[in-house]
Amino acid sequence: MAEVCNLMSITYSTNVAMQVGYSRTAVFPLPENIRAFCIKPTLLYLYGLRKEEVDATAAAIRSVRKPNVYTGNGIRLMDEQVRIKQRKATK
Repeated sequence: MAEVCNLMSITYSTNVAMQVGYSRTAVFPLPENIRAFCIKPTLLYLYGLRKEEVDATAAAIRSVRKPNVYTGNGIRLMDEQVRIKQRKATK
């Protein structure tokens, strides 16, 4: 099974290092049964034999920076639709 996530910048080995808008790089250690491939600089492809492990890893990576409801910035799954809210009008 596989999941694809949108990110800002990725480097990986046994850890996935992500630049997602914080002052320092967010590092996520991959489980031993999950492999990650970088398709584009902002796309991470997760591969594993068990769908539950892949989904749990994708959810854990997404929790590093969830999508902002006002701007849409953050980590989201490829098939995820983020509903953008309109800001309140000032008087």
